[in-house]
Amino acid sequence: MSLESSNSVQTLAIRKPAGMTHFSNPYKFHEKKLLNYCVKVVEKSGYVDREYEAPMEDVKYWVQFGKTRNTKWLRGLAKGLFKAVEWNSMGKDNSTKWTAVPALKKAEIDGDTFRWKMNDEFMDIIRKVEIYGQIMALAQLCVKDENSLTMYEFFCTELSTAGEDVLETVVELSIGQLRHVLGFEPTKYKEYRDFSRYVIKKFSDDISKNTNVGVEWEPLKDNGTVRAIRFTVSWKPNHTFIVKGSPEKVVPSIGDAIEAANTVSLLREHRIWESKAKQLVAMYGIDQIERNVAYAVDQHKAGQAKDLQRFMVSAIEMDYAPKDYAKPGPVTVAAEVEEIDWAARFEEARTKMLDSYFVKQDDTWLHLKRQEFIDCGGLDGDLISRSNFDKEGWESDWVNDRFRSWVAKQVLDDQYLSVEAYTSWCAETAKS
Repeated sequence: MSLESSNSVQTLAIRKPAGMTHFSNPYKFHEKKLLNYCVKVVEKSGYVDREYEAPMEDVKYWVQFGKTRNTKWLRGLAKGLFKAVEWNSMGKDNSTKWTAVPALKKAEIDGDTFRWKMNDEFMDIIRKVEIYGQIMALAQLCVKDENSLTMYEFFCTELSTAGEDVLETVVELSIGQLRHVLGFEPTKYKEYRDFSRYVIKKFSDDISKNTNVGVEWEPLKDNGTVRAIRFTVSWKPNHTFIVKGSPEKVVPSIGDAIEAANTVSLLREHRIWESKAKQLVAMYGIDQIERNVAYAVDQHKAGQAKDLQRFMVSAIEMDYAPKDYAKPGPVTVAAEVEEIDWAARFEEARTKMLDSYFVKQDDTWLHLKRQEFIDCGGLDGDLISRSNFDKEGWESDWVNDRFRSWVAKQVLDDQYLSVEAYTSWCAETAKS
């Protein structure tokens, strides 16, 4: 039973009872994704108590398990939904009693079909609920941190129950309550310093960046000790979910595709490598990119940014430019063609230099260099490359592009790295 396969998927929501979001999360990241898929299919059927089925390809898409035909992963996830769970353990929904039941009653894999039946008591929880959250289905395909989906659903419920016209609300959770929601054991990230750095900051940044909910947080202290966290969460009505590696499921309109291509060209005009330009367009809004391109150029002209390329990428990723900053004006056709030609020739020369360097190295060097790249945090802050590395390892083009850029900064002469050197290179090449 396929859910959606067109642009309407952007607004596809899952109606989740508060008892399913305000509880001690027992599920692993992908187990929760599978549960959400099962619940959505049941919801679309009108909560009929029967056996359901879905194509394996549809399940793999929503759970994000790549192209593997091995079903061992699905068996493991399905078994995880048979463990008893304490629903509504925080008492958020007074219309639903505390219940300890598993989500699934049956799971079966038959060739390319996955069949399941929800637990009877679990179905009662879903049917009788009065308080629920609207969870956008695509969020589970976009968040990267293992705790993000749990907290995203929690915050969505808080916003949904705050009122129909409420766009922002404040949620205060004691450290104990927050750990309860996350399902953490007492010894996991016991020190607040580690808990805030590796858990709270990561899921807050991930949710804000990749979903329709913005999250800000601050610690609340009592006699110098952090006792609680105050979260300010808000809806982002115009957010567009970007799902990598699934063009058949999220198909942009022709107009969107042309606008994206023009934005890539804009970045290429400023000597941003094509692979990086496409990555930025995939991850950030076109308005954000155009504003920050203009901002970076102005800062470079004012002498505030020496390395224009590096500063421009950082500006886009961190959104340095004010929201009302002027976008770059139109470029004449003649100048655009000439500039893109120069950029292409320059990158070709740089690529040849780098290729010749790689050819001279042996397998031992490559192995050690790759390990050094990972150890020094070469993928930190790049969610797409990190995700692809986890799935494909060094077979990923995204990861190899990032690795080659990292090596280039170490081994290429300055004439192939800086903006000033690029200008000089163009002049010298034109003379020859």
